[in-house]
Amino acid sequence: MSARPAGALFRPALMAVWALVLAAGLYARALRSHEVAPPEMAHLDRIPVSLDDWAGHDERFDPRIYQVLSADTTLMREYQAPGPLRDVWLFVAYFRGQRTGAQIHSPKNCLPGGGWTIVSNTPVRMPLGPHTATVNRFLIARGEHREVVYYWFMTRAGLIRDEYALKADLVRNALLRRPTDAAFVRLSAPVLPAGVEATDAQMARFLATLSPHLLRALPFPALEAF
Repeated sequence: MSARPAGALFRPALMAVWALVLAAGLYARALRSHEVAPPEMAHLDRIPVSLDDWAGHDERFDPRIYQVLSADTTLMREYQAPGPLRDVWLFVAYFRGQRTGAQIHSPKNCLPGGGWTIVSNTPVRMPLGPHTATVNRFLIARGEHREVVYYWFMTRAGLIRDEYALKADLVRNALLRRPTDAAFVRLSAPVLPAGVEATDAQMARFLATLSPHLLRALPFPALEAF
């Protein structure tokens, strides 16, 4: 029995790779051509500058970051409350459609790129409107400085925590010709002198105050319990 030439063995695999590349190209073109405009955009100006005893002021990233992000509207605000080191940063980015070049960047990639080390990654339940929801929680460090970061995504399917689930949601909505708009929400705060648990408690209190305004600012159906 004669041995099959090596080229014959690789030919089916090569054809499969080319088929996958072709399918990916057709899929990307389909996403662009099937983009459906959302009935309403985000209104981030509905998020008050003052929230109870928290007073906020807006900040901006370097313009190059916004070019890479390609979001349609963003909000970055620092809220401060009376007391030492009591501040929380809020960042919201809304994408009218997750078209090519305007898809949400994951903090799992962006934080290490900014010089941060992700010390721990532990999902937590947090107050969100009338319910609680599981969101991502990172403890990050850069040198001696440590921060707690919470983040999640929101689409017309509700709150999404996982990056792969976000991609699946995009595919499903694109194929069903639904709007693919989405929002990225991030809260961060320096670790308080009293420790990480005290920082978590502070952020939970802040989110309980913020979340009704946040949900009204985003054009997604009311959240159910997650």
